[in-house]
Amino acid sequence: MFLAATILGLAVLLAIGICLGGISFLTAKHTHGLAEGIPGLFYVFCGVLFPLSILPGWGQAVGRAIPLTYWFDLTRRLLAPNLTVNTTLTGYDAPTILLFLLVSSIAFFGLSVLIFKIGEYFARKAGKIDMTTSY
Repeated sequence: MFLAATILGLAVLLAIGICLGGISFLTAKHTHGLAEGIPGLFYVFCGVLFPLSILPGWGQAVGRAIPLTYWFDLTRRLLAPNLTVNTTLTGYDAPTILLFLLVSSIAFFGLSVLIFKIGEYFARKAGKIDMTTSY
């Protein structure tokens, strides 16, 4: 189960990279700030710094929409089964969380490819791709 969770988690990280690549087509010289700011959001909303249960309702909903939340929770359960962290996923067993991770990973990967294609389309339309810059 740990191997399956790791593979799905790495696929989610790949999808995040594809998504950020699509967004970077449309940003002007701000890709470094984007690449540094997005992980900070994940730290807050994925239960890395503190459990999701202390966030307000809207913050918990955002956290449940991010597949990394399921990956971190499942990894925490598999590596330290006696650790009692009050997350919003305490009512689910490990196979159910793995299923949540699988479904959300597939959905997030499809969304990231769509964002990449839209970003590429608008960048080509605006002439930003294959354009020589002096920066």
